[in-house]
Amino acid sequence: MRYGGPRGSGERRRAGIESVGKLVGERIGALDFEAKIREHTAPLVWAEVVGPQVAGATEVIGVREGVLRVSTKSSVWSSELTFYKNDILQRLNTRLGARAGSPAITDILFQNHGLKRQKEAREAAENAPPPLAPTPEELDDVALSAGALATVEEGVSAITDDLLRARLRRLRIADMKLRTWRLDSGWTPCPRCGDLAAPHLLGATDAAAPGTLLCPRCRVAR
Repeated sequence: MRYGGPRGSGERRRAGIESVGKLVGERIGALDFEAKIREHTAPLVWAEVVGPQVAGATEVIGVREGVLRVSTKSSVWSSELTFYKNDILQRLNTRLGARAGSPAITDILFQNHGLKRQKEAREAAENAPPPLAPTPEELDDVALSAGALATVEEGVSAITDDLLRARLRRLRIADMKLRTWRLDSGWTPCPRCGDLAAPHLLGATDAAAPGTLLCPRCRVAR
C-alpha cells in the first residue's frame, strides 16, 4: 500500500509554492520598478548633487540602463568631471536612496557636445530684431566729430542764460549721439518723412511709389 499522506496535501503544497513564487515575483518586479524610478530621478537631482558651478557647465542628455549621459560645455570640463566621476556617482546614488551594492546609476559618460541652452540663446540673439534704443553705456560711447560738436555750439551760442545753454547743449549732444547710433545700427531714413526707422519696422509700400518702404508713422498716416 502506497502512502501518499492526507488527501489534498499535495494540492495544498503546490498551491503554497505557487503563492510564494507569485509573491517573490511581485517583490522582484517592485524592486525593478523602484530601481527604474531612482534611475530616471537622477537627471532631476543632478544640479542639487553637483552644485551650481558644475550644473551651469553641464546638461543631462539622458539615462539608460544605469548610465547617465551628460553633455559639457567644453573638453576641459569633460576631463575634469571624468576625474571626479567616482565621487559624483557615490553622492548621486546616496541622494537617490540606492541600496549599498545596488547603485541606481552605475556610470556617467561626460561628452563635449556643448550646452543646448547656450545654442538656443545664441540662435535667439541672432534672430532677434535690432534694438530700438541704445543702453546708456552705448550712448556714452558714441563719439561725435569736431564738426558736429561745433554745430551744437553754434546752435546754443545765442542763449545768454548759462544754465539753460548748458542744458540745451546736453540735449542736442544726446540727440546727435542717438542719431549717430541709429545710423551705425542700420536705421534708414523714411522716404516720405525723413525720420530714421529700424529696418524691421519699414514694412508697407507707398502706393505713389511702389516698392518704397515707409516708417510706422507714415504707414498709419497713409
